[in-house]
Amino acid sequence: MSIWFSSDYHFGHEKVQVYCNRPCEPTKESVNAWIVQQHNSVVGPKDDFYFNGDISLGLDYDSLAEQVSLLNGKNKFFIIGNHDNIKYIQRLYLERIISGYDYYKELKIKPNNFVMSHYPMFEWNRGHHGTIMLHGHTHGSYKGNYPFKRKIIDTGIDGH
Repeated sequence: MSIWFSSDYHFGHEKVQVYCNRPCEPTKESVNAWIVQQHNSVVGPKDDFYFNGDISLGLDYDSLAEQVSLLNGKNKFFIIGNHDNIKYIQRLYLERIISGYDYYKELKIKPNNFVMSHYPMFEWNRGHHGTIMLHGHTHGSYKGNYPFKRKIIDTGIDGH
């Protein structure tokens, strides 16, 4: 079993391909298929998966549930992003498609401590003691050039 982190899939958003230069056709079907292929090429069926926000943009609930169900991962935990429909995320949880959700999460995976949020932060719990900030939202735009010296990682699919 492995543990994986990502964010900003934006299922259903045709123009994300243009904005983020994803290597697929600018159609919902092509973008969605590319996301699932990229995800499942790394995350296995028995792995834990933490998602740092913006799972979709413009999908109805049934389409979103179908796409999330296609994603590998035994336990899928979602951080809420600015494009996420909280009612859809809650329903994914109630229907046991995901294992949990929140706006912020602290996690210990020995020997490291992590803080997860959709948005990058300048300060976070125990950041000065080595806790690693994992975030989405920026689509790789910082390229590691954060305006401070701390451990911070953009988990977005477009940054890796």
